[in-house]
Amino acid sequence: MSKNILRLGFFFLILLLMANSIKAEEKNVLGEVEQLMNELKEKGISEDELRAIKKPVTEMLKMGVKREDLRNTIVELSKRDIKGKEFRNVINSMNDLVKGGEDPKVVGSIVSQTVHQAQAEGLKGEELAKRVHEAIRKRKMEKEAMRKELKKQERKTKGGFEKKGPRGPKNK
Repeated sequence: MSKNILRLGFFFLILLLMANSIKAEEKNVLGEVEQLMNELKEKGISEDELRAIKKPVTEMLKMGVKREDLRNTIVELSKRDIKGKEFRNVINSMNDLVKGGEDPKVVGSIVSQTVHQAQAEGLKGEELAKRVHEAIRKRKMEKEAMRKELKKQERKTKGGFEKKGPRGPKNK
């Protein structure tokens, strides 16, 4: 009986340590969020825009996006006159793509390349934001198509070989 109590106590100790670890990690992310918000404010991002993007920014940081990468992408969008609703929509789209399993570096690259290409075409503000949003949407569709194809392939190979129809009588 004492072994069971000892095991139970050990189990609860592990749970307590895990809970503390999660709280510490969350505090760390919240600190990262506040630091990022302060850096963005220093770069000229308005309070309204910061409030609008805080939730997706927090989610991306929780998923492992580096603060510096996120800051650089957000500042680049702001410098290109992407403001207000379009700004918020682009950041939300980035978050959706990261939540969907896309590598954050790839997301940043998609945004950066699209911004540079669209700007070379003379697009600004709302038109530029639409182009970035469309590039992110296109990548989401590509990822979904790849997932569906992978599932299809898994179903085909799950049982080893696909079952064929009944064989005719054996010729002896």
